[in-house]
Amino acid sequence: MLGTYDDLSMIKIASSEPMHTPIPTHLPRITLPGKPFVVETENQEEDDDVYEHEHENEHENEHENEHENKHKQQQDKEGRQLNMDKDLLYDSETIVVETFIISLEIRNVDDFLIGPVQHNMQNAVYLKLIPKMTCTDCTLNGRSIKIEGFLYNVKDAYQKFAVIQKTYIGLSKKILIPCLHFHNSNTFRLYFCNLPRYRYHSFVQHHYEKYETSADYHIILPVFLDKNTNEFTNPPKDLIMTNSEQQTNKQANSLLDRRMQLVQDSMKQNNVKQEIQYQNSSRNSSEAGSNDSDRFQPPLWGSDRNFTTVYNTGELEYITSERLSRAFTPPPPPSQSSTSNMPMLKDFPLLQTDFHLTPKKSTAYKPTLSINPTPQQRRVLRIVPQKAARIISSPSPSISQLNRVKDYNYNNIKSTLSKGLEGVRGFKGEIKLYAKIGKVLWNVRSPEVNSKIWQFDEVIDIIVREYGTIHKFTSMTTKDERVINLLASGEIIKGAQFASKTAIYEFHCSARNSPCLPYTPTVIHMNQGVIDVRKVIINEQTVAEVDWVSLDRRYDFQLALTATQLTRCDVKPYTTFNKWVSVCPITRNMSFENIPGFLDVEYVIFKQTTRYIYIFPFVIDIIQIEKVPLRPVDGSRKINAFPGTGEAWYDFEIHNTLHDVPFKSNLGLEIGSEASWKVEDILQCHSKDNDTITNYVKNMIILIERMENALKKMPQ
Repeated sequence: MLGTYDDLSMIKIASSEPMHTPIPTHLPRITLPGKPFVVETENQEEDDDVYEHEHENEHENEHENEHENKHKQQQDKEGRQLNMDKDLLYDSETIVVETFIISLEIRNVDDFLIGPVQHNMQNAVYLKLIPKMTCTDCTLNGRSIKIEGFLYNVKDAYQKFAVIQKTYIGLSKKILIPCLHFHNSNTFRLYFCNLPRYRYHSFVQHHYEKYETSADYHIILPVFLDKNTNEFTNPPKDLIMTNSEQQTNKQANSLLDRRMQLVQDSMKQNNVKQEIQYQNSSRNSSEAGSNDSDRFQPPLWGSDRNFTTVYNTGELEYITSERLSRAFTPPPPPSQSSTSNMPMLKDFPLLQTDFHLTPKKSTAYKPTLSINPTPQQRRVLRIVPQKAARIISSPSPSISQLNRVKDYNYNNIKSTLSKGLEGVRGFKGEIKLYAKIGKVLWNVRSPEVNSKIWQFDEVIDIIVREYGTIHKFTSMTTKDERVINLLASGEIIKGAQFASKTAIYEFHCSARNSPCLPYTPTVIHMNQGVIDVRKVIINEQTVAEVDWVSLDRRYDFQLALTATQLTRCDVKPYTTFNKWVSVCPITRNMSFENIPGFLDVEYVIFKQTTRYIYIFPFVIDIIQIEKVPLRPVDGSRKINAFPGTGEAWYDFEIHNTLHDVPFKSNLGLEIGSEASWKVEDILQCHSKDNDTITNYVKNMIILIERMENALKKMPQ
């Protein structure tokens, strides 16, 4: 077979290089016996030095290789990290779409998407502002908002809408909760007394609406146990009773005393009869002697026992089938005449209420194997001493009731303030948490509420939620100068030091900064000395409110969380109005003008605040509030105001200065952002015995107790 040109070329290559014989690896290795043969030469030391030098070079090369390997591994790791960063960068640069669902608690979606007035005096339109702030595209589709953009930007926009929604819901719902407190551990119930029938109704002062009177409101009074009857039958001591009620009360008490005396006399007679019968029976038994002794001895163990020998004693009859049938037959109902003579407490209600601790349940008939088929004539079914068993069986003794009331109030206050504070974290404006002294009024809508007495834990669930009773706090502490002077005395605010005294004018008006916008209620604050616009309020609301009822005391207190929305002071029409206000430095009389088409003043309030430094961190503000009389000037647009001649009243407030710095951060919030403070920072919930709630309540209770003791000494 002839070869080709390629074969010749391969032959040339093969002939140019010697062929190496491959070493077989499958052959066994041969080891010769004895020591290895060593050949020594004259240059053996030099050879050794060369060998050592070669080894040193090998070690250096190994170290260099290790260093290179480590450097290479570090480069690989950095390369992988760079690749991960590139992946994240790629993810962040990827266009994503997210949907924000508007909560069902928001009824008006358009109102939710329109925010307050911004720096340009225009309302914030969130669907325009948030896309510009986050570089996203936001589209409204029914009750959902489609957010499109880069991943980081979409998350930012989604978070802003979530904060705006939480703030909107928090401000739209006022959280209102009542609490009740009694100063000792006595067991009590609650009675709703009409305000005109309250003994100290002159201390309750309030600005009623045009359609309201004091008779439309009630006061909660405590009802206590009667030691004689063990029932809540005594009327409250602060309830003004009419002549007919007082006469009925005296007749009921005298009738009850007579019947109680009859019952006690009958019981004494019964005890005497029982003692005589017992003495006669013991004398007869001793005279019987040994004749009847065998009859009462039990049979000996091991002897025959039958029904007669075991269960028959003395002259008692045997239990027959007829007696068994009578035992399972219910007795006939008692007649009207017999029950009418019994001292039943429900026939003598001193208040129109159910005074029993627990309602009496109808008990079914239980069969009995009583020997006597007819009930005993001496048996008293409902006597007063038997009522004690029902009191003892009550699961709420006085001491535990006091502890339950404390825990109940604390949990309600903490829940209310926590929800309110969480709702205003994203609110841009002025936030205040303070306590105020006054009185809690109750607008009772159902006649069932004031026709019976209640337990403390039934107020929220039944009286408020089921019967629709509304509670509100009085708009002032007092109008009486004697009372406010007493509250400001060292007897009440012991250890307080005077801090400052300020005065401002509040112009309550309707204003707008553009003819195309509607009028909005606005309050302009101006300093007394130097006439200058200090603050402009366009909205003020109470977010959370706790109405604390101090039973058997003239005054209660309120714990309120308020949010005030502010706007710019250096824009029209406020700057124009400031130019048209003038005050006489001697008489303090003031004159101003309305701005036609932009600002109309409705009334003016003059406030003088005296601040006292109380127990750290609290300060006390005693505020004198006056509604300044206004009088238009004939033939001019000027309106004269005369401070010091109008209706005046007073407020007593207490503030925690530790909240000033955290709440101040809300004044500069951006759209959709939250303040850095947390609810735990404000309430200081780390210690229940020394947190914000406990300190507020403790100091307010101390002040109210001091006020009560001082008012008792004050001449009426």
